[in-house]
Amino acid sequence: MDNFKQYLEEGRDAPLFHGTSIRNAAKILKMNTMTAQTRHKQFPPAMDTPKNVISLTRSFKFAKRWYNHVHYRGVIFELDQRKLAQRHKIMVYNHFGLGDYGGKGVAREKNDVRANGFPINQYEENIIGDIKNLDKFLIKIHVTTEFLSYKYFDEELLKHPLLWNIDTKKWVNK
Repeated sequence: MDNFKQYLEEGRDAPLFHGTSIRNAAKILKMNTMTAQTRHKQFPPAMDTPKNVISLTRSFKFAKRWYNHVHYRGVIFELDQRKLAQRHKIMVYNHFGLGDYGGKGVAREKNDVRANGFPINQYEENIIGDIKNLDKFLIKIHVTTEFLSYKYFDEELLKHPLLWNIDTKKWVNK
């Protein structure tokens, strides 16, 4: 008979994505650490105290929408979910679900895409705490051609060997 853990691990082959600003991406790469900064009030429901988490998504499309909406010019980190699961507890989380707190601390009564500007399902996965030694989990750093022409960013980020141009679908530095 198969055990439950086997089924959980079989689903860890897909990558996870994290969209962020150019400034944050440069900081993350310099520190080689993704810092938990999102605070979920009821996460997981069994915990009494809020925890700082790193919000990731299984949807590249959502990560792209996030950085375009929030950061305008940003990057998307693509992480190896299987390797992350070996070191960190990854937990599914529905940020815009019923009972969750909106930006103003009020529980949402409905999942209205028009009200919050994002898809109802973010395909969100959370990690409690920081991801240290990020380079061990990093698959790609997705950027656009527009990003590559942007002059106000860190040289280290531009020279990173894992930069992937979304528009041309080619490695930038290989």
